[in-house]
Amino acid sequence: MGDFFSVEKCFKEVVSKLCPKKFFCTPPIIYIHLLAKNEGGYTNVEVKAFTEAGLGAGGRFVKLIDSKAVINKELLLKEQFCELKGA
Repeated sequence: MGDFFSVEKCFKEVVSKLCPKKFFCTPPIIYIHLLAKNEGGYTNVEVKAFTEAGLGAGGRFVKLIDSKAVINKELLLKEQFCELKGA
């Protein structure tokens, strides 16, 4: 993540296009599939930053999907994937 505010702005744009604001509308659950980075993986600070950016974009919950996971619609709906957890 280079710039937190630009990532959060991008997430807000996507959320506003996919889930327009309506009266008594439940905020969405945001799933973020992180790309493979390096052998060490993502640091706790980066995981926390992506989580905060998703929440700042209007998400009710943010779930970070491990980059090694192959994901499809069925697995996503059943929540059968490896989730990254921050500290």
